[in-house]
Amino acid sequence: MDERMLALLDKVTILRSSITDVKRIPERCTIGFVEGGIANEENVETLEHFRENCDILISVGACAVWGGVPSMRNMVPLKECLEEAYVDAPSNAQPTP
Repeated sequence: MDERMLALLDKVTILRSSITDVKRIPERCTIGFVEGGIANEENVETLEHFRENCDILISVGACAVWGGVPSMRNMVPLKECLEEAYVDAPSNAQPTP
C-alpha cells in the first residue's frame, strides 16, 4: 500500500480490510477498495456485494485492475494450461536411468 495513504487514517473509518479477510460489508460504505484478481465464483459474489454496498469502488493493484499474472491463464485453454504446468513442464521430466 502506498505510504501516503496512511495520512487518511485520521479522516476515515475502516470497517473491513484484507487483513481481517472479511468478505461482507455490514453497512453501506462511501468508498470501498478491492485488491486481487477474480479467480472463482466466490470472488465474483464478493465483488458484486462490494459494488452494491459502496458508493465508490476503487480497484487497487495490477490484479484488481487488469487481472495480473493469473489472468494470463485465460489466454490458454484450461486443459492445455494444466498439461503445461503439471505434465510437460521441464521440472516434471523424469531422470534418465
